[in-house]
Amino acid sequence: TLVEAFIRLKKNDRLKNVKLRIAGGKSPGDNDFIEMLKTKLDSLEILHDVEFLDDFDYISKQDFLRSLTVLSVPEKTPVAYGLYVLEALASGIPVVEPDFGVFRELIRETGGGVLFEPGNVEMLAQTLETLLLDADYARQLGTTGKEAILRKFDITKTAEKLSRIYENAAKKFNEGNNA
Repeated sequence: TLVEAFIRLKKNDRLKNVKLRIAGGKSPGDNDFIEMLKTKLDSLEILHDVEFLDDFDYISKQDFLRSLTVLSVPEKTPVAYGLYVLEALASGIPVVEPDFGVFRELIRETGGGVLFEPGNVEMLAQTLETLLLDADYARQLGTTGKEAILRKFDITKTAEKLSRIYENAAKKFNEGNNA
């Protein structure tokens, strides 16, 4: 989906210099799919504008995030916890994600991104185009998202909340065993 959206973006003269960076883990079963993508991109003469990053340790991830204008991981099915979205937002990078699962909640809570209809390549491309062509809007989303992450996902506050949850669970467990 993201590669298809990228292909559409490259057709816009104002985005002829746009680049796609693909990063993260992969399994051996992904190799054929990646080669198919590379062949398709090469046939369109835009493979040189796509970078595939396999090495993704902590330092690489920080460098990767700093290099982005926008992050999109258009999952095909809902995920329970989009850590990469939180990491991007904490870095001030706006996100474009499918309108389902945790993404809906994260975007609503942080204001740091835009949702698109899952599987809708045209909508994804249009949303990315808007952010890529409107730097002020992208920057606003990134700043809003970062501020929300720092305010709502502070490690100390999160640890305190988790501690209260554990204390309440232990209390209920003990009350149940004393009955």
